[in-house]
Amino acid sequence: MAGLLVGITVPGIAWAANLAVIAYFLAAAIAHLRARFLRHEFWLNCLGMLVLSASVLLVSYWN
Repeated sequence: MAGLLVGITVPGIAWAANLAVIAYFLAAAIAHLRARFLRHEFWLNCLGMLVLSASVLLVSYWN
């Protein structure tokens, strides 16, 4: 969270924090798959946030 707040003024930290958030949700998705927990929470929360995080990275640095 602190990395995202500092990243508002420092672009390099924002990029690293965003990649860390994507890595976190990717690891969560893998853990859910390995545990075979594929209920509503997995699709909405885990994959939804992974897609949202990846979208923010793409939109933020689309130059």
